[in-house]
Amino acid sequence: MSGSLRQRTRLRLLAISCCLALTAALAPANAVAQERPWMNTSLSPDQRADLLLQEMTLEEKVDLMSGNQEDGRFAFYNSPIPRLGIPELAMQDSASGIHAHGWSTPNTGSGITARATALPSAQALGATWSREATKRYAALVATETRATGGNVLLSPVGDILRNPYWGRTNESPSEDPIMTGDYLTDFTKVIQDKDVIATLKHYLAYNQETNRSNGQNSVVSERALREVHALGYEAAMADADPGSIMCSFNKINGGYGCENPHTLRGFLDKFGFTGFVGTDFGAAHTTQGSLDGGVDIETGNKDAYSEHLLAAVQNGSVPESRLDESCHRILRTMFRLNAFDNPVEVAPIDIAQGSKVALETQEMAITLLKNTGNALPLTAQAKKIAVIGADADHNAIGGGTPFVNATEKTSMLDGITQRAQAAGATVQWVKGNDEANGANMLETRDMTAVPSSVLSPTSGQGTGLNASFWKNNNLQGAPDEQRITPQVNYDVGILSTLDTPGPSQVTPPPVNCPVCPGSAVYEGHITAPKTGAYKLALTGMGDATLDIDGQRVATMQGEDKRRAFAETPTLNWVEGQTHTLRVEFRGNHPFEILNDGSVLLQWKTPEGAHSPEIQKAVAAAKNSDVAIVYANTIEGEAHDRVSLKLPQSGDQLIKAVSEANPNTIVVLATAGTVTMPWLDNVKAVVQTYFGGQQQGKALARVLWGDVNPSGKLTITYPTSEDTLPPGVEGPYANSNDLDVEYTEGVNVGYKGYETAGIQPLFEFGHGMSYTSFAYSDLKVQAQPQSADKKPINVRFKITNTGARDGDEVAQVYLGLPSSTGEAKRLVGYARVSTKAGKSTMANIQIDPGASTHPLGYFDTASDSWKIASGTYKVYVGGSSQNTPLVGSFTVR
Repeated sequence: MSGSLRQRTRLRLLAISCCLALTAALAPANAVAQERPWMNTSLSPDQRADLLLQEMTLEEKVDLMSGNQEDGRFAFYNSPIPRLGIPELAMQDSASGIHAHGWSTPNTGSGITARATALPSAQALGATWSREATKRYAALVATETRATGGNVLLSPVGDILRNPYWGRTNESPSEDPIMTGDYLTDFTKVIQDKDVIATLKHYLAYNQETNRSNGQNSVVSERALREVHALGYEAAMADADPGSIMCSFNKINGGYGCENPHTLRGFLDKFGFTGFVGTDFGAAHTTQGSLDGGVDIETGNKDAYSEHLLAAVQNGSVPESRLDESCHRILRTMFRLNAFDNPVEVAPIDIAQGSKVALETQEMAITLLKNTGNALPLTAQAKKIAVIGADADHNAIGGGTPFVNATEKTSMLDGITQRAQAAGATVQWVKGNDEANGANMLETRDMTAVPSSVLSPTSGQGTGLNASFWKNNNLQGAPDEQRITPQVNYDVGILSTLDTPGPSQVTPPPVNCPVCPGSAVYEGHITAPKTGAYKLALTGMGDATLDIDGQRVATMQGEDKRRAFAETPTLNWVEGQTHTLRVEFRGNHPFEILNDGSVLLQWKTPEGAHSPEIQKAVAAAKNSDVAIVYANTIEGEAHDRVSLKLPQSGDQLIKAVSEANPNTIVVLATAGTVTMPWLDNVKAVVQTYFGGQQQGKALARVLWGDVNPSGKLTITYPTSEDTLPPGVEGPYANSNDLDVEYTEGVNVGYKGYETAGIQPLFEFGHGMSYTSFAYSDLKVQAQPQSADKKPINVRFKITNTGARDGDEVAQVYLGLPSSTGEAKRLVGYARVSTKAGKSTMANIQIDPGASTHPLGYFDTASDSWKIASGTYKVYVGGSSQNTPLVGSFTVR
């Protein structure tokens, strides 16, 4: 309803409520109880919902189904209805802790700078392969949800990590559907046990940001929908009964996710879903379409419900009984999960407990990808340590929903410095490159952002360029701000101007609003670090020009909802020669909301053209016993990556440092996979993901061996962008085509690599330890005649053959009969702790009747799950490709 209508309705209902409250105050206690019979806790949630629904006016029903963002404390919000005692639905954003929207606590501040525990990303949590770790993590999130005033959590995320370019990779745990189902189930159970309504999202087949608000259409087979993309949700609904589902932006086979009767209400009814459906912000488009799809609450905006829904009922196009269905689902959930009976009370956040959970989770998540010659853990011989990387002093975290203002922080640089001091070592930090921001996600695979150390301002000291910024997008009037800025990497949107501070250290431009791009002029000089052929390019969202030595050499002509690109002819430059440079940018072609305007100046240089900052890093590496290079990405909502390489000269920096120091260790802080052309030249590679507020301390404890690494990958790393499995491509590559064909079918991730015979760089499940493990004594206990009905026990021995205690993540895969068209499937896993020189017997049970259908395939002809007859191979080991034990059983 409109603001004025909502206000009039609330005033009228408030007056009624006050009269009733006064009457109740004068009446006996039993009369008060009779006044609101739905508050009788001996009744079932359905009975209570029915009683309350009978008393609701049409306007109140519409109100319950319509979000009210006028209250800015939460991500989404539905106002209370005081007349009937219906509490608010205060929905907290969370992917790695509670995102600040305006709430407050007694000890961690208020508004958009309010602090909560910044936990490792959901992807990092997945890398622990620990269901117990998930439960501890979820318990903390639930506690902080209520402490910050929320009773609904917009989490957990169950999107399959299908595409390595996806900007929101950090928000989901795995490319595997069964593993994702376990995560959703465990997280939901714990959250709801603490009287917080869990919201599973983003349902369904939501795997890229590009064109998400422009009608992007996921074209997916029915079988792949059921076996891959919906399986985790189905399992959680069967085993955890979530209170809510959030439907996604994208279309699915031609119908918007929130207006798709087949995949939304159709699937949910088959899954036995009892909760309510809410939309993502702007994902509802029409009133009738949303009702037909099965949307119960439009959250965030008012395009479909509110006054539109009220008018539709009043003019007879929508029966009021349809509203009753949605309101019943909402109220039933609120009663079932104690929104009425256990009101939220704002409370202090336990900072120490939050840091404890963050540290423990990250220590379990850190994944050792390579360790040649036992380069790690560091020993007493590492007396002089060079730490290299501009963002080493900044905690890696996702942008958008995952961003959390941490209650306390230990950066990678802080953690290493503190631990080195305890070991009697010294640390020298050299930046080596520049801080990354959202614009760096646009770097193409053959170029990188022009580094600040080859740029100099026309006026002023140091490196960088003179920049003039306008809040308007056409350079009109006097500039709103002028300063020296390191690079041309203008960015407006959710990764820079919406959350401030956000995931990047780069100072954002001035804006009229967080999603209102302006314009800019950059002027100065560029100096070639080596003689040879150069190419420069502009890329971004908007119009831009590049002048070198007064000549126009590139013109980027933007187009709404498209990424633009323009490159120069080959420029033959001489080492040390300086050229004037001028870039003009107008942010007049937004890509989509939250990715609103950007421009990046990048270049391709002659081989070995090291910037002055890389040269400083090389000098520091030569003078050190060990060189640790920190390489990170900025990733997040509304942005996909253009390439899988490291930004900000990361690959060039690592190559140069590793050539200068043979003891080079690379620490990655990325979500999506990255290519590693330098892999053969470095001794060790450690993946830390987006590691939460204690990421620096956890990393240092792993580097020095205080903690034995045990994390394992939940996504597959390709050797290059040319060796991705069929069906996967960069979302920007064909952004003009809104149809995204999921031609891989059920063979997502590691299954796609195996089916296509492609060798990955690092396989799914890979992760090393400072000790070693051997597998033996496999016994597959199954009854051939009834293996499709009774659990199958897979027993085996794990022996720690090294000198250190450690945890091994044992994994069980099934090779399915060829008739299923699926080569291999993860069906079970367990974290097994084993002391040095000792053995542990492990048992992983495969239940054919489980909600994740570990033996099943979805038969579209009969619209049902079936188990194929034939021989099932059982593979046991430490990763999808390292399975030394092989057994089998038969289904007849």
